[in-house]
Amino acid sequence: MEQEPRKASHDKKCQQKCTYRYIAYIEETFHNHGERVAQNPRMCILIAFLSVLAMVAGFLCFRQERNPLRLWIPEDSHFYTDTNWLMAEYGEGLRLQTVLITAPDVLQPNVMQQLLKIHELLVNPIGPTTAWEDICFKVPIIGFNVEESRIRREVEGSRLSDEINTSFNEAFFKEGANPSVSGPPNIQQMMTDETFDPSILLGTTLYCSIVKNMELGCLQQNLLDLWRFSETKMRNLTKAKMISDLNSTIFSPTLGHPISYKSLLGGITYDENGVIISAKALMTLYAVHVNFSTVNMDEVGNQGGTADWANGPGLEWESYFLKIMHKVAANSTGMEIFYEAGRSFGDISASGMFQDMDKIFIGVILMLVYIQVQQTNRSWVETRMIPSMVGLLCVGLAFVSSCGLCSLVGIPYGPVHTSLPFLLLGIGVDDMFVILNCWNSLPNQDKILPIPQRMGVAMRHAGLSISITSVTDFVAFLIGSTTILPSLRSFCLYAGVGVLITFILQSTLFVAALALDQTRLEAGRNCVIPCVRHTPPKLHDVEYFSQCSYGLNFIYSNVIMTKFGKIFVILVTVVFVSASVIGNLRIKQEFKPEWFLDNESHLYKFLEKRNEFFPDFGNSAGIYMGQLHYNEELKKIGLLVEQLKNHSDILMNVEDWWSGFQRYVKFHFRKDIESEVLSDSDFNQYISQYLFSPSGARFQKNFRFSEPLECGKPASNITVASIDFFFRKFESSEQSVPAMNAVKFLVVNANFTSGDRFATVWAKVFANWVTDEVIAFELVRNIVLAILAVAVTTFILLGSIYASALVLSCVILTLVNTIGYMYFWGLTIDLVSSIALVLAVGLCVDFAAHIAYAFMGVKGPRNERAMFAVSYIGGAVLHGGATTLLALSVLVFSNSYIFTAFFKVFLLVIVLGLFHGIVFLPVVLSVIGPKPYPNAKQLQCNIVNDQALEPVNEGLSFIS
Repeated sequence: MEQEPRKASHDKKCQQKCTYRYIAYIEETFHNHGERVAQNPRMCILIAFLSVLAMVAGFLCFRQERNPLRLWIPEDSHFYTDTNWLMAEYGEGLRLQTVLITAPDVLQPNVMQQLLKIHELLVNPIGPTTAWEDICFKVPIIGFNVEESRIRREVEGSRLSDEINTSFNEAFFKEGANPSVSGPPNIQQMMTDETFDPSILLGTTLYCSIVKNMELGCLQQNLLDLWRFSETKMRNLTKAKMISDLNSTIFSPTLGHPISYKSLLGGITYDENGVIISAKALMTLYAVHVNFSTVNMDEVGNQGGTADWANGPGLEWESYFLKIMHKVAANSTGMEIFYEAGRSFGDISASGMFQDMDKIFIGVILMLVYIQVQQTNRSWVETRMIPSMVGLLCVGLAFVSSCGLCSLVGIPYGPVHTSLPFLLLGIGVDDMFVILNCWNSLPNQDKILPIPQRMGVAMRHAGLSISITSVTDFVAFLIGSTTILPSLRSFCLYAGVGVLITFILQSTLFVAALALDQTRLEAGRNCVIPCVRHTPPKLHDVEYFSQCSYGLNFIYSNVIMTKFGKIFVILVTVVFVSASVIGNLRIKQEFKPEWFLDNESHLYKFLEKRNEFFPDFGNSAGIYMGQLHYNEELKKIGLLVEQLKNHSDILMNVEDWWSGFQRYVKFHFRKDIESEVLSDSDFNQYISQYLFSPSGARFQKNFRFSEPLECGKPASNITVASIDFFFRKFESSEQSVPAMNAVKFLVVNANFTSGDRFATVWAKVFANWVTDEVIAFELVRNIVLAILAVAVTTFILLGSIYASALVLSCVILTLVNTIGYMYFWGLTIDLVSSIALVLAVGLCVDFAAHIAYAFMGVKGPRNERAMFAVSYIGGAVLHGGATTLLALSVLVFSNSYIFTAFFKVFLLVIVLGLFHGIVFLPVVLSVIGPKPYPNAKQLQCNIVNDQALEPVNEGLSFIS
């Protein structure tokens, strides 16, 4: 019975012995590495630059991903596969350009005349701009009302039966057919009457000969359409005429398609009879054609990855549109004009992502100044200007090297990668300060050693200390790269490689520069002008601790490490955690694309006005079906249409072809598709006739066939058929994501069983909603995996489960507090904040790991060991955090959502991380800290008169 505890104790001692030998081996490795670098510093510098040059050669394979689908959408999502399918099968799409005019009453002749001037400028571009007719999205013109005379001649000269001839003339040309209207009958009234259909009355041959001569027209929604864009009619237009035409017209006079002009008006006023008499806003929409097969996102995409699919000529016209509308809006009087182009969001959001890059350079300069001030000593000889500049250079070289190396293996560069320099600065500068601190803190007996031996002693501790943080960060980012979000995955790979290269460069290039600079210092050469000599300083006169270390020692010994101070720190930590838990419970997962926009941009102002006057303006969407046996599936499609219309709480304006087709077939062919299955031949014949009929021609855009659709011939197999609708406007992802999934459920429940069985719901806005759906899970997943990586790596490198657990607790507390206070600062969980939080794991582990390792390296009472850890390495940790904050401070003036979000998250991480790392952790270590390493050196306690603690002999060396 007694042998089992003894065996367990023996196994534990063996495990500890192996771990500590492993740590000693790492220390010895860094000791030898420091000596070799200091012995041949110039060779090391040359090798470092040659290695960087070799990695930078990877830029020959550099590719910046501009396709939003490959940046923001998981490859295994339905939206990703559906979008690729639609672009391949549907072949074309459209981009809307919108003009919004507001006035006390837009239904006035002068407003219409201004709108006509805008229209003329847009459809008749000045200069080399692509013509509107060449890039607009075209639809068939159902222009029987403008073809009356020609149709009459065709009918009268045809060989149709007298019965058909007579019935058509009576239906279409008879004077006074409508008792309430004098003259010819109203074409709108006749076309709403389903008993009237020229495609049936005229016969296939004559009707198709007329249809083939009809032109295609540009799709647009414009109140000027009421008066056929006629300048003459506009000059004679009165308010009464305008109101009459607006309230009585339901078909476009130019295209012949049904149109709701009411939907183009906002802030509408009605009279007692429900007639529109005034409005405060009107919209005009122009549709630009997009041929998906010719879209090359590498050419038309932007650096932010926010551009939509477009063709070059269309983009050229959109640029012209923006130029014209900017001038018109600036010179308008009596009304306000707002506008949006298809390219507006991509252009503005991309420029917003990079508009504050100059601030990053200012931050780097401020950091450089800060480092120089910190390294400035009592003379021009002792100031370490060159090493500090090389330390920052290592960060820049690591950034370009990681870009080159990742490009070489085919990993694309993304827009969020612009934040990578912040991460590398935080980690790289921290490593630099740790190395400098270990070098400057060498005991007096070591300062008389030759420079290579001194460097070995300094790197013995510094090497393992920065290894703990760098390897932990590398593993955390490597695990983070398993995320399903492409941009985040690519970023984590770049970040992991960058962290590793930063560590290598700091421990070689920076150490070599420090060794050379030490040679300069001992030769008494000026730090700026080396040829100028001064009196060499005595090495024993170089301060053992920096002023920061003395300040920390004073504060900790007199305040924080007192009994009252420890209780206060614990209480503050509890309060911080309690408040942050509330924030964690309340924080929302939400992202709105307009957050990427500058508040002064034309698009932001347009969206504000549109939301004000068109509050129900939602997002267009559609049900897309593949190569089904449509004659067999018509009943199921009808049920699906009915269900869509019943979901009026989340959907609106369901525009389906099924309902019209059902009535068309039932009236003209006496067949009910709700109760009987059409034969293949009948269906192909009927759908062809319907899509060329006045009531069905507008739905041609909803179909794609294996062969071109031709009037008078049966349709070939349908490859794509769609049903259009709009999602209502939702305030948050808590509404939009369930609405998206509800429609997806309806489509799956339709249970199509023929053909390829493919059916899906798709909307452009799903690109945001799909990310909203998975981002919270992905954030939790990435943070949990990163924390596990921190736990495993710190245990391996620290060799103590207890110490690793304490470091891990600091990381977790920092993350919990950061997320909680993000809520109180107005942030949400989105892709930007998620990336920043993944970075947070890498930053906050640094603060605690250095303190824990220093604590484990000395023997003595816990309180004195904690005091030594803060005095010895706390200054370097504090400087590392301060320099990162300084570089970020300039972003407080940024208007970019990305930069402001990063600033807020990083500020929280650094402040809270420093608190937990150099305040909370030392207090905990002083009370319940783990035992030191077996080979740790005895601490010589010497606190009297605020003197620093120092370990006997070789600092933190574990090698006897």
